[in-house]
Amino acid sequence: MSSLKGELIYFFLRTFNYIIDSFNYYKEQFNGMIELYNNKNKDNWVLMMNINPAVLPLSSIKNVQLDNKWVYEPSSNKLVYSNSTNKVKVSWLSAELARFIKIDLQNPETNVLSLDNFLESFQLYTDAEHAPTLQHIVYCINIKHKLWFGTEDTVKLSIIDNMGDTVEFYSTEFDKQLSINRRNELC
Repeated sequence: MSSLKGELIYFFLRTFNYIIDSFNYYKEQFNGMIELYNNKNKDNWVLMMNINPAVLPLSSIKNVQLDNKWVYEPSSNKLVYSNSTNKVKVSWLSAELARFIKIDLQNPETNVLSLDNFLESFQLYTDAEHAPTLQHIVYCINIKHKLWFGTEDTVKLSIIDNMGDTVEFYSTEFDKQLSINRRNELC
């Protein structure tokens, strides 16, 4: 009878410890996400994964393998591919991001954000074989400016390239792969 009591006590203690450990783990995960969205921890690196949307603070991920991953640091406005040290010049002269909010289908509200200050400080580290997509750049803008779009919103990225031409991309085209030319510039 006493061994049964001992086994029950041992079982309940193990269960209690498991519940406490699980609670602490999920509490850490939740706090990491809250810090990202409140931007209290400005040195928090953000991992971008290939599922949409998948932007997670590195502090909330255990055992991160950074091979073939994009990581963004908001405080220095730096996007890095797999610990690359090759700095790529972003040769856009100007850009703006417009969001069309579909509150009223006849007259959608428009918010426009100039990205000139963002582009001035933006740093990109990658190699010629691994250029980012427009979605990676838009995620960086979202994180830096604390902008998040609804699923019903239409987003337009207008870029003035180094030739002075205006190119417009809508949110349905953000998966477009950019390229890096021979002068080590993002095109």
